[in-house]
Amino acid sequence: MAGDKYSCSIQGMCGLATGEFHIADQKNMEIKLLDNNYKVISTCDVPENFQDVCLIGDREAAVSVNKNIEDRHEIHLFRVRSGTLQKTRSVKLRHECVGLAHNSGNLYVTTGTQTSLYVYNILSGQGRQLYSHKTRKNIYVDRCAVGPGGSRAYTTNFSNDQLRIFLTGAEGWGLGCKCFSNNPVFRLFMKSL
Repeated sequence: MAGDKYSCSIQGMCGLATGEFHIADQKNMEIKLLDNNYKVISTCDVPENFQDVCLIGDREAAVSVNKNIEDRHEIHLFRVRSGTLQKTRSVKLRHECVGLAHNSGNLYVTTGTQTSLYVYNILSGQGRQLYSHKTRKNIYVDRCAVGPGGSRAYTTNFSNDQLRIFLTGAEGWGLGCKCFSNNPVFRLFMKSL
């Protein structure tokens, strides 16, 4: 894109209700706001080693930053005001911060090599661990998504082509199933809650 020091390397993106969208450009270390015609109308710097971006409100996005060498694990929040991107705040976490998803005021955070999924309330900052894989053998919790109403959460594991589905019920969150796609026939393994 014009004015970039390096060629754009899109690490993540999310669309706004207005038709605009955010692009997280890892090589240039910035989040970009594009209009409906795909023209960059605003940019804002983000720290190096950011991992993902997701929409958390009508005009607000979250960006995850994870730099293990410096023990830096953060969420940075950005808002669009009068067509301009502005950083509003950042939150330090005590665990790795890789994938992000948002639903109903809750921000879901994956931890990559720490093999966990956390959920945080955006307003209060209160958080809890929803899942942690005990063996940590070739298990990574990379990206995540949340279903409508927040009753299901999905995580991916790039090291063994795995999708995990978590369900919520009266007893809280539990692993609903593991889906493997490394086979010509898609297999689904159900596991009781």
